[in-house]
Amino acid sequence: MVLRLLADAKKMLADAYSDEEFKQTFVVIKSAKSRGFLGSHKSSDCCLAEAVNIANDILRAKKFEDVEPSAITKQPKALYVYVSLVAIGLIPA
Repeated sequence: MVLRLLADAKKMLADAYSDEEFKQTFVVIKSAKSRGFLGSHKSSDCCLAEAVNIANDILRAKKFEDVEPSAITKQPKALYVYVSLVAIGLIPA
């Protein structure tokens, strides 16, 4: 499923897709999970990486089942975060 999401992200973003940025985002999200920085109850914090704040926004929206796909697909970073959250098992695809 994750490979399919990643392939879809590559298609959607075309030339804007960056494998390096996706890998970096994945590492940040995985690390944030292990340190307890992720959760629907976490608020945005200027001290956290942008990817962590985006992840918490997605998790809050997912809690209420109102993640707007068009909002995620408009930003490459948000799309990378979404795929990362699926990959580490925090949200279903």
